[in-house]
Amino acid sequence: MKSADRTRKIVDNLTRLGVKATVTKSRTALWNALQCREAQSQLKAVTSCHSG
Repeated sequence: MKSADRTRKIVDNLTRLGVKATVTKSRTALWNALQCREAQSQLKAVTSCHSG
């Protein structure tokens, strides 16, 4: 959660600088990448359970 909060702070800072148009795209990309990285271990466990 700490890394997620850090990412959110960085994105908010960028938004304040006036990069809203690009941030909306990169925000979802960053968030998806972050979620994928954090949920990768859980996803592996889930997929192994389902495939087994």
